[in-house]
Amino acid sequence: RVPDERLAPLVLGAVFGTRMAPHLRAPRLEGAEMELVEQFVGLLPQRWLAHGVPPSLASLRDALGPRAPRGPEASATAAQASRVLRRLGCFDEAQALEVAMA
Repeated sequence: RVPDERLAPLVLGAVFGTRMAPHLRAPRLEGAEMELVEQFVGLLPQRWLAHGVPPSLASLRDALGPRAPRGPEASATAAQASRVLRRLGCFDEAQALEVAMA
């Protein structure tokens, strides 16, 4: 088994930061991208997120949160974005998004 201190940087940095993030255009506007982000974050061990958002995932906080683009497409992915933000421990951003949805 590969220790977390070696595996986490590989998955978060090399897989997400190098392979996924550069190809994401606007997850809040593209349902398929939002689905991919939600599945990726959902598969991460919670212990990797226990100390806050890892630096390589920090861009998701802005891309999914209240500063994300607005419009009908963004409204369609708001619930997914809120779930991802909560999983990342971004409770304030998730709550702001949920208030805006109500």
